[in-house]
Amino acid sequence: MKVTFYGIGYVGLVQATVLADAGHEVCCVDIDTTKIKNLKKRYCAYF
Repeated sequence: MKVTFYGIGYVGLVQATVLADAGHEVCCVDIDTTKIKNLKKRYCAYF
């Protein structure tokens, strides 16, 4: 299943991670480009 998340705050990021781990194709969109850049580097400041 392909899933897109608009807004990757505390809830969206966790849901995206769980679905990606389950094998789904996940796309994350956010207006904060720093969040996207950090996720591409596999860095998450939330944890």
